[in-house]
Amino acid sequence: MNRIFCDANVLVDYYSRRLPWSIEADAFVAAAQAGRIVLSTSALSVAHIHYLTRQNIGLPAARTTVRDCLVLCDLVPVDRTILEKAYQMVGGDFEDNIQIACVIQAHVDAIMTRDARGFAHSPVLVLTPPDLMARLSGSTPP
Repeated sequence: MNRIFCDANVLVDYYSRRLPWSIEADAFVAAAQAGRIVLSTSALSVAHIHYLTRQNIGLPAARTTVRDCLVLCDLVPVDRTILEKAYQMVGGDFEDNIQIACVIQAHVDAIMTRDARGFAHSPVLVLTPPDLMARLSGSTPP
């Protein structure tokens, strides 16, 4: 398991230093920087990250966050095909459906999020940051 799709909430935790979740986020970012995992996120997530960090810590920090996120994560585009797939999904949250459509498009091994309920109908494994780190350390079976 090495290709991980990051939901916006875990990236906002990391970049905004939201405690206690930013401590968990530090671990998966370190794993990515060490080459143990490859992170991806959607263009939609990057827009959310910019908006939330701008609201919480200001425009200069939001711009830096976007730049850093684009270095840390592979980017999954949101295009017409993604939106049409999301529209056809059974889940009631269109935004989560967009993320799931991106996950399918990106062929990742797992989704990392703090909101597993939003991905209940995902065909891909859903993990919290602590779950992911436990699997990487070998303390949880794949």
